Amino acid sequence: MYKLSDYTVILKESDYIIHNTLYGNMLRITGSMEKENINNIEHILNTREFLDSELGKTLIDLKFVVNHKVNEQNILNFRYLSRVVRTLNIIMIPTRQCNFQCPYCYEEHIDYRMEENTYKNTVSMILKLVEQYKYETVNISWFGGEPTLELNNICCFMRFLKDQLNGCAKVYGQITTNGYLLRRDNLEKLVKVGVCDYQITIDGFDKTHNKTRIMKGGEPTWNRIIQNLHDAKNSNLDFNIIIRTNFTKEILNYAEEWFDYLKTEFLGDSRFKLYFEAVKDLGGKDNTYKFGKGEGEQVSALLELAANRGLYSSTYRMWLQNFGMICYAGKPNSLVIDYDGKIKKCTVILDDEINVVGSVKCNGKYLLNEQNISWWTAYEKSPECLSCKIYPLCYGKKCPACYKKQNYCDNLIQMYYGILRNMNALYKKSNNINN
Repeated sequence: MYKLSDYTVILKESDYIIHNTLYGNMLRITGSMEKENINNIEHILNTREFLDSELGKTLIDLKFVVNHKVNEQNILNFRYLSRVVRTLNIIMIPTRQCNFQCPYCYEEHIDYRMEENTYKNTVSMILKLVEQYKYETVNISWFGGEPTLELNNICCFMRFLKDQLNGCAKVYGQITTNGYLLRRDNLEKLVKVGVCDYQITIDGFDKTHNKTRIMKGGEPTWNRIIQNLHDAKNSNLDFNIIIRTNFTKEILNYAEEWFDYLKTEFLGDSRFKLYFEAVKDLGGKDNTYKFGKGEGEQVSALLELAANRGLYSSTYRMWLQNFGMICYAGKPNSLVIDYDGKIKKCTVILDDEINVVGSVKCNGKYLLNEQNISWWTAYEKSPECLSCKIYPLCYGKKCPACYKKQNYCDNLIQMYYGILRNMNALYKKSNNINN
């Protein structure tokens, strides 16, 4: 006896896209007879005619249809528990200060900066964690505020960490920056110490960007950032830059032109990648540019629009892998080190009491609050979550802070369907769904 896999998703549009979120397989159905069989699959699943058909054999081979005795939730739990985690992820907040004053930003930009002892104690803590858990890789992600305000300290930290590890683990650096200070000379300094991955936000053309990404005094920033990106493109430096756009309702009006511009100016260079979000309500006082509701629907539409131009976001593609949607805050091997040495999990609700999970002490000693850290990483899942078809992708941990909020998953599911549509549109352009 066979059953439809618990994690088989069927997207019925002009083409049918069948995707299994546990096994990762995808199938495109175009024939009218095959579509009719898919529509009636619950009724014909165990008939000899269907099992002997080419469609039936394909669905079984790709595990869209499985033996009725298979417990797929057990398989998923086994995969999660048997993962060998060899990477330590540390998010560093060297300063809460920023040179921008973006109206939709959720952060309070205050002039707090990390002191030298905190940098040194963090390195000592990393050494102990690498030794204790046998990590082979350490990823250092720089966040803020605006981290490039502390560029010299970043470079010193990266050099010191590599020196102290002495080859025991590889060190990689990432940075989330507004890009304003990322001149060619500063980019060279960062790449030299191993900070090679960047996320830089540009909110469309200058007429929209210069409303939402402005200096503290209100000065425009678009020209400077675009020039920095062109200087980077014209170099032979080894880096990866994700160009992120936070779409407001106004930018949506120019989405096609904006995608075309990015494709022409940057995305032909493999070092540049595309990412976008709708502006979310993550806090902050100014709600002018926030969607409030429906950001999942907007991202879904943008994914399809991008695909029609032969573009896709590698970040969203990663969501289709088992556990690909899990937030860093839901991972035990990911920690945020705030400017004052407090250990946290999330960079959004930075000052929430539940977010403080420990503190860095002298000589590499650190204290962890098991109650708080388990709140982020080991909470009990709801029955609705366990029965969701995209559970293998998020494992109930897309946003631990939002987990119990009503209707939170609706946006997530809409974005998931948008990714499927994105891949289908790319398939039509290339005849290869894995392109």
